[in-house]
Amino acid sequence: MNTSPEKTNVDLELVMRAQEIYLEACANVDARTHAQLAAARRNAMTAARAPSHRRVWLPAAGAMAACALAVGVIFWRPASAPAPAQNPQTALSDADLPLDADNRQMDIYQNLEFYQWLARQPDARTPADGAPQ
Repeated sequence: MNTSPEKTNVDLELVMRAQEIYLEACANVDARTHAQLAAARRNAMTAARAPSHRRVWLPAAGAMAACALAVGVIFWRPASAPAPAQNPQTALSDADLPLDADNRQMDIYQNLEFYQWLARQPDARTPADGAPQ
């Protein structure tokens, strides 16, 4: 920051001259303008001191909004279907399932014993005696 003595003196002179002009303008104000300025100042001061209704209701409105949001989150969750009861003999642990098993593949893994049994059965597609091939 450059604070040379010459610049400081110029700034100080400028401030002194501005104050002199302001005081001279205030001394030469007519009565009507002076009354208007005084009334505007009084109105501004009373408005600043008066309690604002907005200040009173803002925290209450914020608390009500937070409560409504909490109620919405608690009660408007999507209804989940009850989990089907699993037979303990056919239930698989998570370690038995492959990593990419999704809901569509879960029925295959739940009935895995059936599919293993089906794979061990002889081929049922063999043509019967007298059937066209």
